[in-house]
Amino acid sequence: MRTADGAAVDKNTQGWGMRMLNTASEQIGEYSLFEEYRKTGDVALRDQIVERYVYIAEIIAKKFTKNNRAYNNGIDYDDIYQVACLGLIYAADRFDPDKGVKFATFATPTIIGEVRRYFRDKGFFIRVPNRLYEIFRKAERIKRQGKGATTEELARILGVSESTVEEAYKTGDAAFVKSIESEVIGNEDTIALIDTLGTEDSSFLVIENSDFVEYCSKLLNEKERRFVKLRYYDELNQKTIGELMGMSQMQVSRFEKKVLKKLRNVYFGD
Repeated sequence: MRTADGAAVDKNTQGWGMRMLNTASEQIGEYSLFEEYRKTGDVALRDQIVERYVYIAEIIAKKFTKNNRAYNNGIDYDDIYQVACLGLIYAADRFDPDKGVKFATFATPTIIGEVRRYFRDKGFFIRVPNRLYEIFRKAERIKRQGKGATTEELARILGVSESTVEEAYKTGDAAFVKSIESEVIGNEDTIALIDTLGTEDSSFLVIENSDFVEYCSKLLNEKERRFVKLRYYDELNQKTIGELMGMSQMQVSRFEKKVLKKLRNVYFGD
């Protein structure tokens, strides 16, 4: 190949030039695609972007499923791949082609961050030893199949000691997020996890409210205390209260606002 002035061009220079042209062409195509998507928000264009760059999500998902237990504590590849694809969509929505950065360069940390956030939200904070993890996993599978429920039965089926099963569950329950509807092994029987959770005792709130009402009643004069009793304990309307207290309905309404303001000031410490 020769230049316009007749000079020869070697093959290496020719190949480098072709690569430069291809790269420039790809960048122009990428810019046009994202610029159009930014302007229109067309879902079809976003799908085209995802299809073109989905290989990035595949690479990252495989990275996080490499060596299985060491990376992801047993989460399936398909789950990680879905999260990675979601990160790819987020990256496409936020990418600005005018910044001069390639989309692949921009998308990679975005996708990795989304996958890591998924692991964080999953709550696998404690590394479970492989042996105990396998016992825990097999025991859970047996329980789901209805073949065993008690520690003794699980130990017999798995061929391990009862103390090993207990240790596996102690470690597994601490490391893995479980539904409150799931079953747990009790001393004598199997119970639902939700039945072991405590609830807020409303009696404490009743006591607090009673103490506050008693305190406020001491700050009100006799007329105000009578009004509070008629309005909020006997639940009488303003018209009836006016007849009992010798006031017009308008006066009762203004008086109520005055009493409520006084109580609010006491409650909020104004």
